[in-house]
Amino acid sequence: MKRLNTATLLRSERERASLSQDRLARRLAISQSTLSRYESGEAVLPAEVVHRAAQVLRSPRLEVQLCFECPAGILQVPWLDRVDTHPQAVLHKMVEELEEARDAVNVARRHLVNKASREQLTAEDLRALEGLEHEIADLCPALYHTLAVLAESYAVDLSQISSWLYSKCRSRGYLSYSPRVRGHVRREKGVAA
Repeated sequence: MKRLNTATLLRSERERASLSQDRLARRLAISQSTLSRYESGEAVLPAEVVHRAAQVLRSPRLEVQLCFECPAGILQVPWLDRVDTHPQAVLHKMVEELEEARDAVNVARRHLVNKASREQLTAEDLRALEGLEHEIADLCPALYHTLAVLAESYAVDLSQISSWLYSKCRSRGYLSYSPRVRGHVRREKGVAA
Protein backbone atom coordinates (compact mmCIF):
# COMPACT_ATOMS: atom_id res chain seq x y z
CA MET A 1 0.00 0.00 0.00
CA LYS A 2 1.36 3.40 -0.97
CA ARG A 3 1.94 5.78 1.93
CA LEU A 4 -0.27 8.87 1.91
CA ASN A 5 1.63 12.11 2.30
CA THR A 6 1.05 15.66 1.16
CA ALA A 7 2.88 15.11 -2.14
CA THR A 8 0.85 12.02 -3.10
CA LEU A 9 -2.36 13.67 -1.93
CA LEU A 10 -1.56 16.75 -4.03
CA ARG A 11 -1.25 14.56 -7.11
CA SER A 12 -4.47 12.70 -6.25
CA GLU A 13 -6.39 15.94 -5.68
CA ARG A 14 -5.05 17.43 -8.94
CA GLU A 15 -6.18 14.34 -10.83
CA ARG A 16 -9.54 14.38 -9.05
CA ALA A 17 -10.00 17.96 -10.29
CA SER A 18 -9.04 16.80 -13.82
CA LEU A 19 -6.17 19.28 -14.05
CA SER A 20 -2.90 18.65 -15.83
CA GLN A 21 0.36 19.39 -14.04
CA ASP A 22 0.93 22.27 -16.44
CA ARG A 23 -2.45 23.87 -15.74
CA LEU A 24 -2.18 23.55 -11.96
CA ALA A 25 1.43 24.77 -12.02
CA ARG A 26 0.37 27.93 -13.88
CA ARG A 27 -2.37 28.57 -11.34
CA LEU A 28 0.17 28.13 -8.53
CA ALA A 29 2.72 30.40 -10.26
CA ILE A 30 5.35 27.65 -10.41
CA SER A 31 6.80 25.65 -13.30
CA GLN A 32 5.38 22.31 -14.38
CA SER A 33 8.73 20.67 -13.67
CA THR A 34 8.70 22.05 -10.12
CA LEU A 35 5.19 20.71 -9.55
CA SER A 36 6.30 17.35 -10.94
CA ARG A 37 9.22 17.28 -8.48
CA TYR A 38 6.87 18.17 -5.60
CA GLU A 39 4.37 15.45 -6.53
CA SER A 40 7.07 12.80 -6.90
CA GLY A 41 8.68 13.75 -3.57
CA GLU A 42 11.95 14.75 -5.25
CA ALA A 43 11.64 18.26 -3.79
CA VAL A 44 10.30 19.52 -0.48
CA LEU A 45 6.76 20.81 -0.91
CA PRO A 46 6.52 24.27 0.71
CA ALA A 47 3.54 24.88 2.97
CA GLU A 48 2.58 28.01 1.01
CA VAL A 49 2.35 25.98 -2.21
CA VAL A 50 0.15 23.42 -0.47
CA HIS A 51 -2.07 26.18 0.88
CA ARG A 52 -2.43 27.76 -2.58
CA ALA A 53 -3.09 24.34 -4.12
CA ALA A 54 -5.75 23.63 -1.48
CA GLN A 55 -7.49 26.86 -2.46
CA VAL A 56 -7.20 26.26 -6.21
CA LEU A 57 -8.31 22.63 -5.92
CA ARG A 58 -10.85 23.40 -3.19
CA SER A 59 -9.30 20.63 -1.15
CA PRO A 60 -9.37 20.92 2.64
CA ARG A 61 -7.84 17.43 2.58
CA LEU A 62 -4.51 18.99 1.61
CA GLU A 63 -4.66 21.39 4.56
CA VAL A 64 -5.42 18.55 6.99
CA GLN A 65 -2.58 16.41 5.64
CA LEU A 66 -0.13 19.34 5.75
CA CYS A 67 -1.01 20.01 9.40
CA PHE A 68 -0.44 16.34 10.20
CA GLU A 69 3.04 16.40 8.70
CA CYS A 70 4.10 19.49 10.66
CA PRO A 71 6.94 18.33 12.94
CA ALA A 72 5.87 20.63 15.76
CA GLY A 73 2.22 19.58 15.73
CA ILE A 74 0.74 17.60 18.57
CA LEU A 75 -2.45 15.62 18.31
CA GLN A 76 -2.44 16.13 14.56
CA VAL A 77 -4.09 13.53 12.36
CA PRO A 78 -3.66 12.73 8.68
CA TRP A 79 -6.46 12.91 6.15
CA LEU A 80 -8.63 9.86 6.93
CA ASP A 81 -8.92 8.31 3.50
CA ARG A 82 -10.76 5.16 4.58
CA VAL A 83 -13.81 6.66 6.26
CA ASP A 84 -17.18 7.65 4.88
CA THR A 85 -17.06 11.28 3.73
CA HIS A 86 -20.79 11.78 3.34
CA PRO A 87 -21.62 14.82 5.50
CA GLN A 88 -24.35 12.97 7.43
CA ALA A 89 -22.03 10.06 8.27
CA VAL A 90 -19.33 12.47 9.41
CA LEU A 91 -21.76 14.46 11.57
CA HIS A 92 -23.08 11.24 13.11
CA LYS A 93 -19.54 10.19 14.06
CA MET A 94 -18.83 13.69 15.42
CA VAL A 95 -21.86 13.43 17.73
CA GLU A 96 -20.67 10.01 18.93
CA GLU A 97 -17.21 11.33 19.74
CA LEU A 98 -18.60 14.44 21.46
CA GLU A 99 -20.90 12.32 23.64
CA GLU A 100 -18.04 10.02 24.65
CA ALA A 101 -15.88 13.04 25.51
CA ARG A 102 -18.69 14.65 27.50
CA ASP A 103 -19.12 11.46 29.53
CA ALA A 104 -15.38 11.26 30.20
CA VAL A 105 -15.32 14.93 31.28
CA ASN A 106 -18.11 14.31 33.78
CA VAL A 107 -16.33 11.25 35.23
CA ALA A 108 -13.03 13.11 35.48
CA ARG A 109 -14.67 16.15 37.10
CA ARG A 110 -15.97 13.93 39.91
CA HIS A 111 -12.52 12.41 40.41
CA LEU A 112 -10.52 15.61 40.25
CA VAL A 113 -12.52 17.73 42.72
CA ASN A 114 -10.10 19.57 45.03
CA LYS A 115 -7.09 17.79 43.52
CA ALA A 116 -4.55 20.11 41.91
CA SER A 117 -1.55 17.82 41.41
CA ARG A 118 -0.75 14.26 40.35
CA GLU A 119 0.40 13.38 43.87
CA GLN A 120 -3.15 13.86 45.13
CA LEU A 121 -4.67 11.36 42.69
CA THR A 122 -5.66 7.81 43.52
CA ALA A 123 -5.28 4.95 41.04
CA GLU A 124 -8.98 5.34 40.17
CA ASP A 125 -8.51 9.09 39.66
CA LEU A 126 -5.59 8.39 37.31
CA ARG A 127 -7.73 5.97 35.27
CA ALA A 128 -10.44 8.62 34.97
CA LEU A 129 -7.85 11.20 33.91
CA GLU A 130 -6.35 8.84 31.33
CA GLY A 131 -9.83 8.06 29.99
CA LEU A 132 -10.47 11.78 29.59
CA GLU A 133 -7.15 12.32 27.83
CA HIS A 134 -7.94 9.51 25.38
CA GLU A 135 -11.42 10.87 24.65
CA ILE A 136 -10.04 14.37 24.07
CA ALA A 137 -7.42 12.93 21.71
CA ASP A 138 -10.19 11.00 19.93
CA LEU A 139 -11.94 14.30 19.24
CA CYS A 140 -9.02 15.58 17.14
CA PRO A 141 -9.55 13.36 14.09
CA ALA A 142 -13.31 13.83 14.33
CA LEU A 143 -12.96 17.62 14.48
CA TYR A 144 -10.46 17.90 11.64
CA HIS A 145 -12.32 15.44 9.46
CA THR A 146 -15.71 17.07 10.09
CA LEU A 147 -14.41 20.55 9.25
CA ALA A 148 -12.65 19.30 6.12
CA VAL A 149 -15.65 17.31 4.85
CA LEU A 150 -18.06 20.19 5.47
CA ALA A 151 -15.67 22.61 3.79
CA GLU A 152 -15.26 20.30 0.81
CA SER A 153 -18.97 19.46 0.51
CA TYR A 154 -20.34 22.96 1.00
CA ALA A 155 -17.48 25.14 -0.33
CA VAL A 156 -16.57 26.57 3.08
CA ASP A 157 -13.26 28.47 3.28
CA LEU A 158 -11.26 27.03 6.19
CA SER A 159 -9.04 30.11 6.32
CA GLN A 160 -12.14 32.17 7.23
CA ILE A 161 -12.89 29.75 10.06
CA SER A 162 -9.28 30.03 11.20
CA SER A 163 -9.49 33.84 11.13
CA TRP A 164 -12.76 33.78 13.05
CA LEU A 165 -11.27 31.49 15.71
CA TYR A 166 -8.19 33.67 16.06
CA SER A 167 -10.36 36.81 16.43
CA LYS A 168 -12.55 35.10 19.01
CA CYS A 169 -9.54 34.04 21.10
CA ARG A 170 -8.09 37.57 20.91
CA SER A 171 -11.40 39.26 21.80
CA ARG A 172 -11.89 37.00 24.82
CA GLY A 173 -8.39 37.74 26.07
CA TYR A 174 -7.11 34.17 25.61
CA LEU A 175 -4.04 35.36 23.67
CA SER A 176 -1.47 37.85 24.86
CA TYR A 177 0.43 37.74 21.56
CA SER A 178 -0.18 37.72 17.82
CA PRO A 179 0.81 34.38 16.32
CA ARG A 180 2.28 34.03 12.87
CA VAL A 181 -0.10 32.27 10.55
CA ARG A 182 1.05 30.89 7.19
CA GLY A 183 4.20 33.00 7.36
CA HIS A 184 2.39 36.28 7.91
CA VAL A 185 1.76 38.24 11.08
CA ARG A 186 -1.96 38.55 11.72
CA ARG A 187 -3.22 42.09 11.38
CA GLU A 188 -6.05 43.64 13.27
CA LYS A 189 -7.69 46.84 12.05
CA GLY A 190 -4.79 47.51 9.69
CA VAL A 191 -2.11 47.49 12.38
CA ALA A 192 0.56 44.81 12.70
CA ALA A 193 -0.46 42.69 15.63
